[in-house]
Amino acid sequence: MSVKCLFCDKDVTNNYKSFGRDYQPNPNTYICDRCGIVRLTEEAASDFPQSDFSEKDRNVISITLRNEWEQGGRYPRLKIAQRTLNDLRQMVDQFRPLEPL
Repeated sequence: MSVKCLFCDKDVTNNYKSFGRDYQPNPNTYICDRCGIVRLTEEAASDFPQSDFSEKDRNVISITLRNEWEQGGRYPRLKIAQRTLNDLRQMVDQFRPLEPL
């Protein structure tokens, strides 16, 4: 079964192999080369495609998840709390792009 990232649309089916894990990615939990570790509730994973998130919103979520992954040392942290649709909306609402100096 092929699994794609909900936020950047990259194929994440085989990404687990590079981390030496013995689990298979699924629509709720996977490692994306661009976004980092994604862990969603079943409801969020199934409802996200039909939600009102724009492409810009998806990019904001991708950036936020990637920043968290980078700050955590890029190691798989499978104890990351599952995100809900509300959590994803908060990421979008709280995002502020950096202004050039």
